[in-house]
Amino acid sequence: MAVELFAISVMEESSATYNDASFRDNSPSFEGSDTSTQEPNIDDADFTETDGEYVYAAYGDLLIVWNAISGKELSRTQISISSEDDTRNLGHSDLTDDWMVLPEDDWAMISSPQKAKIVGLLLHEQRLTVIVNNPTFSGDTILSHRSATQVRLYDLQTIPQDRSELPLLSTSDLHGLYQSSRLTKAGAHIVTSSRVNTDMIRMEADRNNNAYDGMDEDEFFDAAEAKILEVIPEFVMKLRNELAHSQTDQDMLCS
Repeated sequence: MAVELFAISVMEESSATYNDASFRDNSPSFEGSDTSTQEPNIDDADFTETDGEYVYAAYGDLLIVWNAISGKELSRTQISISSEDDTRNLGHSDLTDDWMVLPEDDWAMISSPQKAKIVGLLLHEQRLTVIVNNPTFSGDTILSHRSATQVRLYDLQTIPQDRSELPLLSTSDLHGLYQSSRLTKAGAHIVTSSRVNTDMIRMEADRNNNAYDGMDEDEFFDAAEAKILEVIPEFVMKLRNELAHSQTDQDMLCS
């Protein structure tokens, strides 16, 4: 079954639609696990989902499946971040600069393994969408929380009986911190948000900057204004490039 991901990233908020062919309007009915109390046929993400036969529950970085009648645990899936993912999520970009340099010990700390956390489950027929908060560090990027949200699609056609992991069909990364999600006939809609890091500009206007030593207030304001006007074009260029890279990443996910 083909799985498509449509995502749009913006500076303050981004949205994504995770689309499975079975979600489309040609389906005879919508039979998800309806946990929404607001609208019919709308399933808001929750930490527990059930299809009547099995219960799927999230506990931190664990996804547990048990029999809804007997209560027997059938499957246990641990969400982990590989060392490759961890390095990627440090947020390094092609636009390296010396305006943000971290001591070696700090890099060692942030590159150490961190636990992912399941923040939502969405169930539709034989597919379980697991939304994961993926610990990240923004590094020298302007847009924060690169690839901070991960979407995992699991196959429920055959539920293990020996506490082994559910079969994983696909994994997709979204930019921004997870905010909310819901399942409709059209698909699973996932909303994330990112912050714009303006430290590059603010540091240039810091009165404690050594460049302004010995200046009176008027001289400081004039010098700071000139410096800010100088760095704004570079800031805008970096931001535009990051947005372009982000869109390229999303386009690759959609293909």
